[in-house]
Amino acid sequence: MTPLPIARWFGLLLAPALISTAGAEPVDIRQGDSNGSGYGFRRGDNCLVVTAGHVVAETGTDITVTDRQGGKATGQRIYYNPSRTEDLALIELPARSVVACNDRWPDASEVAPAAAAPNAPFEVVRHYPGGRETIVRLRAAGGTSQWHTLAFEDKLRIIQSDSGSIVRSNGRFAGIVVSVREADDRVDVLRFDVIDRLVGDRFRTAVRGVPVALEGVKQRGRVNPNWTTYVASWLSESAGRPVVPQQDASARCRIGVDVIEWARSRVDNPEYEKLESALRACTQGVSIGGVPLGLKLPGTDRASCQRQVREQMRGVPRVLPSHKLTLNVTMTPRQRAPVSKLQTTEHVEDGSKGGARAETELTVLQQSFAQVAGELFSAGACE
Repeated sequence: MTPLPIARWFGLLLAPALISTAGAEPVDIRQGDSNGSGYGFRRGDNCLVVTAGHVVAETGTDITVTDRQGGKATGQRIYYNPSRTEDLALIELPARSVVACNDRWPDASEVAPAAAAPNAPFEVVRHYPGGRETIVRLRAAGGTSQWHTLAFEDKLRIIQSDSGSIVRSNGRFAGIVVSVREADDRVDVLRFDVIDRLVGDRFRTAVRGVPVALEGVKQRGRVNPNWTTYVASWLSESAGRPVVPQQDASARCRIGVDVIEWARSRVDNPEYEKLESALRACTQGVSIGGVPLGLKLPGTDRASCQRQVREQMRGVPRVLPSHKLTLNVTMTPRQRAPVSKLQTTEHVEDGSKGGARAETELTVLQQSFAQVAGELFSAGACE
């Protein structure tokens, strides 16, 4: 199955069933020209919104989240998986934002991994400003270990802005809307047990540590908002330091980051070099059992050995992108002098992983900051 993002209106809203569900936490999500839906879950003082990855696919563009009563906040993307098999994102809203967000993430025992029974009932709640809602009713029509495939029960259809909406079945979370297939008029839903496996621990792990204020990630004196988002994500999710606005009095310290230099190059891929050695061994007539490097190839003749090694080499890059970053991280406690650390770190990309270059580089930046900031935190620079 290859799900595609919802791209058009699939039907007029005919005889909508309007309801009001006080416990629901659906939200409207806008990023640039993209408009979708999501669902907010409480995590400590923060709200994390689950939605489809393609709803917030832009890098460095503000994300606006609005609840049913008009409460609005600007959030940041802290998890993004744009793959066709998952298509999932998490948006973090500022602490104590006005957006309604009270539901808790379900316990592991409440997340059912079983496939839906044929014709099992499902529903999507579509919300409107002022608290009005309408239900789109669906039924199970197949699926996989990743997806529920749903069919419509009546003339009411999923629309573009429903992408990312929470889907329920028998009162439990079943997944989120990801796409509608035009060919057979079916809805693809990323299953909630898959979502839980990917991000559930983020909700069940309590936020620890003390709040910090991030002054931003700068290069040549200018703040890069996209880089700042990724650094803030590491602080809140990995370091357990809630990020608050700079003027927030609860901040234990202020953190500033300067990217002094970012050198990009390429290095030889050791996996490719292993395969080259194996190919030379094949050419020299060395038996498969005698080929070094732990390669396991069927067959013993020279031609078969060469053919199979070359086949493996097709999917292995000869060189890998490498990054050398020099960062200066400064932590300024409330009642002490600032502490700075200048450090150069090197990262070689994993050739087995795909992904857009921009996303990969942001991950590298996050890893570099984590090394430097981790050492400062360990030394008590922010206490």
